[in-house]
Amino acid sequence: MVCRLHWTECQCVTLLDVRLAGVELTSEGQNWISQQLKPAETVWLRLIARQNETLHCLVSVNRGSFFNTCVNEELLKDGLARTSPLIGLDPQSRIYWRLYKRLLRAESRAEKKGKGLWKEESRWERATNVLRNNTLLVSIKKLLKWTFGVII
Repeated sequence: MVCRLHWTECQCVTLLDVRLAGVELTSEGQNWISQQLKPAETVWLRLIARQNETLHCLVSVNRGSFFNTCVNEELLKDGLARTSPLIGLDPQSRIYWRLYKRLLRAESRAEKKGKGLWKEESRWERATNVLRNNTLLVSIKKLLKWTFGVII
């Protein structure tokens, strides 16, 4: 996921490619970002690594006078993303593991609560999918349609 942010300094505008460090977004996660982060809203970028023109950051948003919300963690907590390796940091370093554990904890909360990616189908949904994909029932439907012109 690439966010394009306007950076203004000395009356020149430059676009920054910002990636959420340690996060692999789903399409629902991209929708969440476009709905939750408003263009006029101030976001804080904590640079984790730089790769050419791309910045890998922890992105925070101010939610009230004392509360900052880490967007990376929020997406993982809601099951709208998966953790991915942190690019640009030494995997043996202490900061890598501290940050990676923090992101994994957020993802495991979503998994335990069955949110987003981790949501399980209900028994009814599983049963209808099994019946819908049953080859015997599909064959009988085709036979009835071919024989009687009946659409089931």
